[in-house]
Amino acid sequence: MTTKEAFDIVLALAFDNMVDEKEMPEMYKRQSEALEIIAEIAKYYGSRRK
Repeated sequence: MTTKEAFDIVLALAFDNMVDEKEMPEMYKRQSEALEIIAEIAKYYGSRRK
């Protein structure tokens, strides 16, 4: 498994486990920011493998 494939799996699982934005806005914001960082890392590793 490549690093990018691992990140893709993590992203898929994370989106399935997001908190409700209306019930927990601060935690939702933190999760969203973390997912953006993970997505950028996945793009970086994906582009380096080509």
